[in-house]
Amino acid sequence: MADFSDDEDRLLYRLAKAQVDAGHKISWRKVWLDMPFCGKT
Repeated sequence: MADFSDDEDRLLYRLAKAQVDAGHKISWRKVWLDMPFCGKT
């Protein structure tokens, strides 16, 4: 699970979700890969 403690991660998620809610198809994999993981350096 992504670490949503970072404001930037939360913003990325909200922006992606807004795109989906607006009816756009997005690559969740790209959103996921753009988010730093816990412990990832």
